[in-house]
Amino acid sequence: MVVHFPEVPETLYGLNKRLRFVTETLEALNNPSVLDIGCGTGEFLTLPLARQGWRITGLDIHSASIERAGTLALGLARANFVCGTLDDVTDKFD
Repeated sequence: MVVHFPEVPETLYGLNKRLRFVTETLEALNNPSVLDIGCGTGEFLTLPLARQGWRITGLDIHSASIERAGTLALGLARANFVCGTLDDVTDKFD
């Protein structure tokens, strides 16, 4: 049996809850290097984490999204974006 769930747009509450969960998880690690697979434009997770000081790479196959992410990340030294698949990422991540 396949269960289908209706698409419900994510709220700011949901976004903040996810960011808080990821931040709390990262705090338990020793200065981790993070990979956000399917980051899109980076606005929901990659960029907020970089602004908090985490070293993070966003990965997505959609070139327009990665281009936008790069523009939004100007001045954020700890944010990096890669257009492609896991095969295109050479760094190691925690």
